[in-house]
Amino acid sequence: MNQQKLRADAHKQIEEIFKTLLPARGLSYREAQAQLSHTMLDALLDGKIALCDAGTGIGKTFSYLVAGAVFDQARCRDGCTHQPLIISTSSIALQRAVKYEYLPLLSSVLLDAGYQKKPLLAVIRKGRSHYVCDQRLEKRLRQLSGAKKNAMSQEALEHLQEQLDLDEAEHLSDHDRSRVCVPKVCGCRREYCRYRAYLQNCDSPQYLFQICNHNLLFADAMHRSQSLRPIFPEYCGLIVDESHRLPEVARQMLGISLEKADIDAVIYGLKMERYQLAAASAGHANINTYDAKLRREQDASARAALREQANEAMADTIRGLAADTLDKVLYELSCQMKNCYSRSDA
Repeated sequence: MNQQKLRADAHKQIEEIFKTLLPARGLSYREAQAQLSHTMLDALLDGKIALCDAGTGIGKTFSYLVAGAVFDQARCRDGCTHQPLIISTSSIALQRAVKYEYLPLLSSVLLDAGYQKKPLLAVIRKGRSHYVCDQRLEKRLRQLSGAKKNAMSQEALEHLQEQLDLDEAEHLSDHDRSRVCVPKVCGCRREYCRYRAYLQNCDSPQYLFQICNHNLLFADAMHRSQSLRPIFPEYCGLIVDESHRLPEVARQMLGISLEKADIDAVIYGLKMERYQLAAASAGHANINTYDAKLRREQDASARAALREQANEAMADTIRGLAADTLDKVLYELSCQMKNCYSRSDA
């Protein structure tokens, strides 16, 4: 299909949605909102990156949902195979709002206008610790069989036999949650696993949008960079909402946090290594000195005396280095104790 006409039709459709269809449902027309959607559509069509600064009240959620839906229709008219779009945001509340509020309204508008033949659907993706492992749940229920357990907690566990998402479970304790969630390494050999079935369903072409948080987005990128199985199916576009939080998430996912105790352990290790190197160096010097004396000495008794002297010299060297290292360690410990006392006294 002619790409220029395809693009023009897509932009014309966005104008109609924001100027006519959404106002007919009680939403006011906002030029900045429509322009933001046009910008996002161009980026999706061109396979480029668009950095958009959307102020409060512009309505960016509808902007990217409309752009994504129109982009998917343009791809279908161009004969492309179905691929979902990823929406990544740091807000759980917004993830739920997109799926249960914004998208159903937009889907209804597009269905009534004849732009869609099927409803627009989305699935919220989470890490495995948010879901129930059937095998671990059965084990936990067996452990509690006949035991005294809070009735509400017991009921919450039993309800999980019909509910996969742990976030939707009421009155579930953190302890029970950790005992029944899908583990990092799963050795389950069940013929049917609700969690695996759920993952297969997530890859279904019925979902246009895959909604996740930034952490899961980074996890998927890490899987792909390490040639591991991707978390998401192959997607045609990525929309990152609240992208100003990405650096913070990157530090969480890719960074390393060091506390004072960690740094102290590194310093101690370096000092021990320096002590060992110093001891080895001094030891080699002693060995070389006494080896030279032994080569010059022919008398057997004198050679035996030299060996005793070499052993004593080696012992004296190690005692001296050990005492020096111990003095330094004790001095540092005393300084730390003084610092702690000063801080507690402040």
